[in-house]
Amino acid sequence: ARREEADHVLLMYLDQFQLSLFTEKGPHCPVSGILFRPTLHYPALGHPPLGWRERLRELRKKATLRLALRNRRLHTVFSSDSFCFDALRRFAPRLRYVALPDPVQVYPVEEATAIRLQMRADLPPDRKTLLLFGHLDSRKGLGPLAAALAQLPEATRRRLTLWLVGPLEKSQEPFEKKMTELPGLEVRRHHDFVPDERIQAYFQAADGILALYQRHIGGSAVLVRAAAAERPALASDYGLVGQLVRTHGLGLALDATRPAAIAGALVEFLEADPLGNPEQMRNFATQNRASEYARVIFENLLLTV
Repeated sequence: ARREEADHVLLMYLDQFQLSLFTEKGPHCPVSGILFRPTLHYPALGHPPLGWRERLRELRKKATLRLALRNRRLHTVFSSDSFCFDALRRFAPRLRYVALPDPVQVYPVEEATAIRLQMRADLPPDRKTLLLFGHLDSRKGLGPLAAALAQLPEATRRRLTLWLVGPLEKSQEPFEKKMTELPGLEVRRHHDFVPDERIQAYFQAADGILALYQRHIGGSAVLVRAAAAERPALASDYGLVGQLVRTHGLGLALDATRPAAIAGALVEFLEADPLGNPEQMRNFATQNRASEYARVIFENLLLTV
């Protein structure tokens, strides 16, 4: 910062600089940063730490954050999780706290019809399609989903088609295999890389979106893409993801660690029409655009775009 004669420093990942903020001499100019993974407010959202190890980790994180926020050069804290701001103000009331949109770039969806035809080929028109998108690892909940689908009657599974789109981690292959072997369930897979320009077409072509994160911290671009397509999300009720689903009418929040809860949500998805609030979905998607992300940062740092 001194070498470049900067007027303001923006830490794009404030979480990683917390120790530096209270253990090292800071720059000569004001510092702002983006806080991605705050959890000190999760107990107030109904998600206390599980076990003594997690409680100890949370105490350490809280103490580190409290000390970091006392840095006299710190100016503005941005976060996509504005639900944490009340707790942060108790640590450092002098700071500015600004809600930051998720920078999701949604491209036009001319290909949605073609993808829908491709993914629904040879399927009865009355089947509803659910999309599970992204890097399909243990965080995405394939294990609980497979167990939930196994609990459903075969007649119910015959009303569902599951789309698995994105690279599949090797550890998750047994769960995928289990789902493909369930009587009545149709599973369509596309594990190749999907270019950014084509991602939204998959969301537009599906009837509903799965976001079954396992105790995930922070937000999710999947929620924004689902909202942009006006498709309901069946999402984890944990932390920020669950709070966003409930607050913005994005679909259904459920305990994604419990197969029985997922099974119940799948039945509700089949029966409820509509699930979620389309107008609120549109508003949420509009608020979380890449251009809005940039605008909020520049305006609050008193810069011109």
